[in-house]
Amino acid sequence: MAKTPSLKRFAGLFNLLFFHDNGEYSYFKTLLEETFKSVSYEDLNSCNLINKDIHLVLVCGDNQNFPLENMMEKLTQYKYLSSAFISNKYISLEACQFANKIKASVTLPVPKDEKSFKKLISSILPELRKKYSEDILNQRNAKLANAKQHLHVLYNQTQATYMSEQLKSFLGLEDLEAYKAHEYNRMVLSKIESLQSDTNEVLTFSDGSSCFVTYSKLLSNDKLVSFIPLLTSLTSTDDKILNRISFIEVLKDLSLKEEFQKNDTPLVVLSIQNSENILQTHSETFYNELVLKQVKMMSNLCDGVRKMAQWHKNILIIQPNTNDMNMIAQQVEKINEQSQVEGEISGVSLLVSTFVVNIKALELNKIIIMIDHLANHNLDRKDLHGIEYIEVSVSDEENTQTDKTFYYFEKAMLEKAEIKLCNFYKGLNISSFAQIIKMDKEKIYVIKDKMQGYAMKAEGSVLIQSPLFPMDIIAKVKLVDISKKIAILSDFQTLNSSANNRQYIRVQSDYRMHISISAKAQSFSATVLDIYIKAMACSLSNVKNTPEVGNIMKLQFQLPSKRFDEGMAQLNIEGVVTHLVKRKDEVKLVFDLRLEEPYESYLLEYIYERQQVLIQEVKQIAQRLSQA
Repeated sequence: MAKTPSLKRFAGLFNLLFFHDNGEYSYFKTLLEETFKSVSYEDLNSCNLINKDIHLVLVCGDNQNFPLENMMEKLTQYKYLSSAFISNKYISLEACQFANKIKASVTLPVPKDEKSFKKLISSILPELRKKYSEDILNQRNAKLANAKQHLHVLYNQTQATYMSEQLKSFLGLEDLEAYKAHEYNRMVLSKIESLQSDTNEVLTFSDGSSCFVTYSKLLSNDKLVSFIPLLTSLTSTDDKILNRISFIEVLKDLSLKEEFQKNDTPLVVLSIQNSENILQTHSETFYNELVLKQVKMMSNLCDGVRKMAQWHKNILIIQPNTNDMNMIAQQVEKINEQSQVEGEISGVSLLVSTFVVNIKALELNKIIIMIDHLANHNLDRKDLHGIEYIEVSVSDEENTQTDKTFYYFEKAMLEKAEIKLCNFYKGLNISSFAQIIKMDKEKIYVIKDKMQGYAMKAEGSVLIQSPLFPMDIIAKVKLVDISKKIAILSDFQTLNSSANNRQYIRVQSDYRMHISISAKAQSFSATVLDIYIKAMACSLSNVKNTPEVGNIMKLQFQLPSKRFDEGMAQLNIEGVVTHLVKRKDEVKLVFDLRLEEPYESYLLEYIYERQQVLIQEVKQIAQRLSQA
C-alpha cells in the first residue's frame, strides 16, 4: 500500500472520529489510519463515548436507508473542530440537509482509490487547520484573560519576562529583577523546566503562606504561571474549613474505600459568581464575613456535614452526612433562598450557583477536573457522561438571561444606584455614571452625560457596569436625546468577561491609511482600521486566497511623523495573523506586530500624538454640547 507522506505531514496532527453506517470501508479505513494521528470508529450500534480529544468527525453513510436522524443524535455527544460528510448519494436532498445540520466543511462521494482519497483529505485540511489554529489561540487568549484577574508571571523557557501589577503589589516588589531573586520564582522553576502540559499544584512558602499555582503552556516557548493565595480566614469557624490540597487528600482516602465503589457519594459545589465585584467594592474582610455566613448556613445541611473545603477563593465544597441527592438539593435550594432574602435586606448578597454531584466510583483526577469545570460553568458532555448531578437555582422566576438582567436593573433603579456607561470614540474610552429612571418589559430609560450620549449615538451600543451586577451587560441604543440627556436602551446581552478590558490604547487614523501586506507569492492592499502598540486591525476586499491565522506577513505602511521633512515615516515590519473574520464583501485581519527600533518609536510617537488630537476633539465636542 502506497503511503501519502505529504498528507501525513499535516493530517498527522489530528485525531479523527470515523462515524459510519456499518458499510464496508476496509480499504478506506486503512488509508485513514496511515494518514491521521489516531482514528476512532463509531457506528449506530455502539454506545461507548470516545473520551480522547476529537479534531475531525468524518461521517460516512452509504446504505439505502440512510439513518440520518439517528446519526445526528449520536454526533451531539461529541465536541470537535470540524466535520465532513461523504456518501455516494451526497447530492440527495436528505443528505444535503444532514450535511448542513452538522456544518460539514466538505460533502463528497466515498473515495474508491488513493487519488480520490487524496482529493477528499486535501479539501478537508485547510478548514481544519484554520479551526485548529483558532482553537489554540482562543485557548491561549482565554488563559491570558483569566490570568489578568489573578497574580501571574509570563516565562520564556525558564526566564521570567513579565510580572502582573497585582503580583508586584502582592509581593511588595519594585520590578521583574526583584521577582527573579524571590522565593516564588525559585519554587516554580523546577516545574517550568519540565513542563509538558497544563498542570497545577499547591506550594507552601517559608512564611507559612500557601498558593494554588497553575502552570499553562502558551505558544512556542512561552509559559504562564498564575498564583491564587489560599485564604485562611475561614478557619476560625467551629468546623475547620480545609483548603484544596487537604480536601484532595480526603478524596484520595475516600476513593480507596470499598463502599466508595458501591454507595452514592454526593458532594455539594458552591460557586460564588460575584466574588470579584464584592471584593472591588468592599473589603476582603467584608467578603469573608459573607462567605462565613454561607458556611454556617450550609453546616446545618440535612443531617450535618462531614467535611467542608474552600476549593478556590470563590468555591466551596461540602460533603454531607446523607447520601440522598434529592433531599440535599431541596435543602440547598431553601438555604440559597434564605441567603438571597437576607442579602436583599442588607443590600449585598452572594450570587451562588450550586451543584449536587454524585462522585461514586469516579477516578480522583476526573473528580478534580469535574469540580473545576462545574465551578467555572465550563462543562463538556464527556465531563458528565455517566455522572449523576443536580443543578440548584436560586429562584425559578429568574431562570432566563433577560429576567436576571431586569432583576438587577430594577434593583439599581429602586436603590437609586449609579450605573456606569462605557463607549469607545475612535479608540478612546468614554465613560460616565448614569441612573435608571424608568423601565418596562423590554427597555430601560437612563439619564446620562451629553458627551456619553454623543458616543452612544455614534457607536449604536453601550456597555453597562455596576457593583450590583455580577456581570457586564451590553445594550443596543434605541434612542438618544442629547439635549434632554435621556437614552432608551434595549436588546440586552450579558458578557462573561469585561467588554472594555483592552490591553493597549487603540487609535483610529483621521485619514484612509493604506497598507501593503505580502508573503512569498501573496500580495494584498488593505486599509488600517485601528492601530495600537502591539497590534493592528486591517480590512481588505474579500479575495480568494486570504492569509490564514498563524501566517507571518510583511507589512509596509506610512505613519505621520515630525521627524522627517516629508512628514511621513516609512514602516517595513512583520506581523503574525492572530484573528480573521470573513464577511460578504470584506475580510478583517488582526496582526500581532513584531516591532524593532526605530519602528517601535515611530509607532509610539504616532499613538501619543493621535491620542492628544482625539482628546482635544472630545473636549471641543463636549464644549459644544454644554452650550447647546
